[in-house]
Amino acid sequence: MVTTNRKNILLSSRKRELYLKNAKVIKYLRRNPIIACELLLGIKLMDSQKYLLQMSWNATNIVWCCSRN
Repeated sequence: MVTTNRKNILLSSRKRELYLKNAKVIKYLRRNPIIACELLLGIKLMDSQKYLLQMSWNATNIVWCCSRN
C-alpha cells in the first residue's frame, strides 16, 4: 500500500485546465440562476418565476407569499 501526502500531489496541466474551466462555468451559473435552472434542471420558467428567482437569489431575507388563482 502506497501512501502519499496530499501536499505532494501535483495536478497535471490538462487536469488543472479542466478544473479551471469547470470553475468558470460554475461561477457563471451561480451568477445567473435562471440560466442554471434551465440548463441543469431542464425547467422552462414563466416570466413571473424568473423574476422571483432573480430578485431573491442574493437577498438576505426572503418571504414568498404565492397563491393559486
